[in-house]
Amino acid sequence: MREIQIKYGIMYGAPALLISWIVLTIAFGIRYLVVGAWHVLLWVAAAVATGFIFHELAHREVARRFGCRAEYVLWPTGLAMALFLALISMGSFVFAAPGAVMFACIYASRRTEGMIAAAGPLANIVVALVSQLLHALTGIWGLAVVANVNWFLAFFNLLPFDPLDGAKVMRYNMLVWLALFTASALFTFVY
Repeated sequence: MREIQIKYGIMYGAPALLISWIVLTIAFGIRYLVVGAWHVLLWVAAAVATGFIFHELAHREVARRFGCRAEYVLWPTGLAMALFLALISMGSFVFAAPGAVMFACIYASRRTEGMIAAAGPLANIVVALVSQLLHALTGIWGLAVVANVNWFLAFFNLLPFDPLDGAKVMRYNMLVWLALFTASALFTFVY
């Protein structure tokens, strides 16, 4: 069994990603848990897995392709905020920032940082589009849950405030940010 990865009091890597996934699944699924719709929780778990985990892995892989050292790091305050806000809003608002991929590069430009930041929301947009298409073709309602969670995660992460991805993408290229943000906002609030 793999040891939990903790260094200087900070949890990182796969165990941190797993804990974050569980907490976000509860946060996004709280409204279904309260009414006893446990079967929906499986779709929420799939939505968070494809949304949150793919988002963070996209950041990590793009960072590594740029020659950076990159690892997911848990943010305990973000985890607590996600649960607290989800509980008091009954799932109407989820603060989806339980951690982040931290990276260090020998040489990192604004372009490098912007492309690494854009990778996560772009992964959400791709998963959302594929889920929407499959939902339209098959009528499987759970795929709409997957699409909605992914659209929200893209939108939330593209907000133009540090330390969110949106601020980094905006500093890199305003048009790229505007295109990604507009698409995610439209589908978050229209679909």
